[in-house]
Amino acid sequence: MRGELRLNSLREQMPSEPERLPELERKFKEFHCIRDNDIERFIQNNALAFERSGLARTYFYTDDESDGFARKMSVVAYFTVTVTACLPKVV
Repeated sequence: MRGELRLNSLREQMPSEPERLPELERKFKEFHCIRDNDIERFIQNNALAFERSGLARTYFYTDDESDGFARKMSVVAYFTVTVTACLPKVV
């Protein structure tokens, strides 16, 4: 059964719910993208580090399901916005 889609900010999740970070990291590791492995690898390996360093902001959609006994959350989509500018080198 499909649950409720929710938009989450990684930046807001980190300080407000630090006890959820290990669970969130596991959910990021479960994220798969059949079109582009780089998209998959970024959220699995870099999203938290980029967020901590201030290089980018990541937002992710979760699908929260309930089977009557337990809630199950999965990351179904995400997008990341860079907060730094890369300027071309002037020759």
